[in-house]
Amino acid sequence: MRPPTYTHAQVMRGGTERAYSALAFNDKGDMLASVGGYPDYLLTLWNWEDEAIVLRSKAFSQVSVKNAARLSMRSIGGDPMRTLGL
Repeated sequence: MRPPTYTHAQVMRGGTERAYSALAFNDKGDMLASVGGYPDYLLTLWNWEDEAIVLRSKAFSQVSVKNAARLSMRSIGGDPMRTLGL
């Protein structure tokens, strides 16, 4: 049995300097959220089909990003995204 083959759909540039620590699509699949790791720790919301950044914000703290195991996007009351840090 051969493994599946994949192709690049889009390349998301400028969301973080070195590496992504978490990614998640919204319910409709048209937006992508990413969290960058060291040294910038940026939370970025993308229109991934256009490879366009919609929103970018510095994560609250380096500690919360280092401990983030998962990123989730759910539409709640019409808001496109809410964040929660522990």
